[in-house]
Amino acid sequence: MAGSGSPVVNPNVLQPMNIVLTHGDHDGAVDVTWHRDKTARSTEVQICLDPLTPTNWVTNQIATKSSCTIQNQVPATKLWVRARSIRKDGPGLWSEPAYIIVS
Repeated sequence: MAGSGSPVVNPNVLQPMNIVLTHGDHDGAVDVTWHRDKTARSTEVQICLDPLTPTNWVTNQIATKSSCTIQNQVPATKLWVRARSIRKDGPGLWSEPAYIIVS
């Protein structure tokens, strides 16, 4: 997240790795899985519609497991997803973004 209100990044927090996006059980749903930092208490998941720009990212949810479902997306749109681990001493770096064409 950009701006003066952004938390300071903790370099000791591991990035979520191997983000996998699959079509959910319902139209407009995307299932997300990742390998998480086992010391993190949660993972912030952000989404961005195409075109991918640094200012278009919005937080979709805070997940406490290594998976979540993003709901209510428009079919046939390109959806980008990224995540970062959060520990009590701050958030880590964002993962590499992944994308899917929503069904």
